[in-house]
Amino acid sequence: MQINIWQVLFQAFNFGLILYVLTKYLYKPLMKLLDDRAKKINEGLAAAEKNLKAASESEKTVKAELGKAKKTAATILADAEKEAKIKGAEIVEQARVKAKAEADKIRADIAGEQAELDKQIEKKAAVLATAMVKKALAETLTAKDSEKITSAIIAKLK
Repeated sequence: MQINIWQVLFQAFNFGLILYVLTKYLYKPLMKLLDDRAKKINEGLAAAEKNLKAASESEKTVKAELGKAKKTAATILADAEKEAKIKGAEIVEQARVKAKAEADKIRADIAGEQAELDKQIEKKAAVLATAMVKKALAETLTAKDSEKITSAIIAKLK
């Protein structure tokens, strides 16, 4: 077995040529493609991390706003309840005043009717007294004397 130098040199030249062609046309574009892909992946991871932070901050903001909204709603509800109690008390007081006014009016009407009935009773009593005096004194007094006495009794009754 002999080593042919020309064949070794030719094989070395072929190896170098293939290595040059593969490096220039295959290895460098492939490495560039892998580097670009790694860069995109790193950018995607950075964007995802940024989005997670933003989402976390948004969630905190939403929770804070929700807490504020709940407090505001509780305050509004408490104010509404207070206002409702005040309005209810006002309505009850108005109803009491109205009922008292109606009761006073009814009492005044009853007092007026009572006064009218008293006058009617006085008139009837005067008529009755006149009739009694006439009957009792009809035999002893004259009509003129009887009328004077009757007038005096009616005047006293009034």
